Amino acid sequence: MSSNKTNSDDLIFKNLFYGSFWVLIFAPLIVALMQYFFVGYIVDFNDPDSWEDIVKTYNFPIELTKILGGITAMLGLLYRSRQTSTQILKSQQQLDLSIRAEEIKRDEFQLELVKSGFEDVFDTLKDKNNSRVKWIKAAKILLHTLEIEKHIKTDIGIKDYKFYKERLRIQLYEALQLETSPGVFQSLPAQFFYGVENWQDADLTLEQAAIQAHPVSDVQCEDINKILPDPIVTALLPESVTTIFDFLEGYDPEMNELLSEVEYRDGDYMSAHGFKQGPAKYIHHRRKFKVLNGEIHVRDNNN
Repeated sequence: MSSNKTNSDDLIFKNLFYGSFWVLIFAPLIVALMQYFFVGYIVDFNDPDSWEDIVKTYNFPIELTKILGGITAMLGLLYRSRQTSTQILKSQQQLDLSIRAEEIKRDEFQLELVKSGFEDVFDTLKDKNNSRVKWIKAAKILLHTLEIEKHIKTDIGIKDYKFYKERLRIQLYEALQLETSPGVFQSLPAQFFYGVENWQDADLTLEQAAIQAHPVSDVQCEDINKILPDPIVTALLPESVTTIFDFLEGYDPEMNELLSEVEYRDGDYMSAHGFKQGPAKYIHHRRKFKVLNGEIHVRDNNN
């Protein structure tokens, strides 16, 4: 729209300039010829002494030429100035397009890293393992991947990043909980994070899990012919646990706003067919009734 207006304005100045130029050429000439036709007898071109009266006699066309010349020169400068401005604007637009194309290309590369990083985090933890090494690995990858956000510049890139981030949060939310019954989840027990294999044992106390996670190391003498084993610690690094669950706890308000924008309407369940029958009846019932103290009550308009 702006480009079309600029081109239209340039065309107007161009027409004004060329129109003024031709007026400059012909208008004084026509006026001078008309004046010569009517009062040309005043000046005798054969008498050199009368030539000094030419300026006085033809003063009007001469002054008209000066005025039109000034106007034409001004319009020419304006036209040239607008041409220069238009060229600068087009150059800036091309530069902006080039920069944006480079940003999009760079964001695509960054998003590939984000996608790969988030997938690695999920693949590492999706089997509910309580390996100290794997949790440290997942936490480090997650932190590095989250840092990529600051390098994403385009709006579409930021939107895609938030999508990948929210998807990982949902995946980990399901993976790092116990499904006690279909659709019902509860937190992993504290014993899980001590890294012991029998963390699901109902009789295992936290004290017992802590002792198992930090076994007593045998004192061994240094022997050049043997490699001494490192102390075995299975308890998860608290920083790695904090990293993962802080990520789960956080949420993006914009993602919640996406659902809040959905119109929660009471459809005509009587006319619903096929796969829409159940949802339509549920929405109708949910809008009409509420449960209070284990009893069904009809909702009022304000509740």
